[in-house]
Amino acid sequence: MAQDNAKLKGTPAFEALRSATYGSANKTVAQNSNTDWISTTSGSYRVERLWQEGSLTYALVSYRNTTSRTFKDRVTITALFYDANNRMLDMEDKSLYASENGPMAPSFESTVKIMSTCAGAKRVEVRISGY
Repeated sequence: MAQDNAKLKGTPAFEALRSATYGSANKTVAQNSNTDWISTTSGSYRVERLWQEGSLTYALVSYRNTTSRTFKDRVTITALFYDANNRMLDMEDKSLYASENGPMAPSFESTVKIMSTCAGAKRVEVRISGY
């Protein structure tokens, strides 16, 4: 299971993830994204939508295993939520587990809805790790 994000905030690991440079997508709240897939070493993703409902912000992220590997444990999709001034507001993740989906072989696809308690997010960046 992924480490609780509240424990990560303010740590070097949190800052390292925040400053990581692989795949990101600038998305506007309440608008659908384009159809471009962004490639990372653990697969590809696209942000389908970023929106707010009350004080919550949601990101809908599609994942595709475009690697030659089969992930036999989990694939974790981490969303970093930013405000209009490019300040990170929150970091939340959602995992896809092999115990629920079966081994995630090349071409496996899924879409996850990631919720954040931050308000005012204007864009989201995504990180993917597979095990």
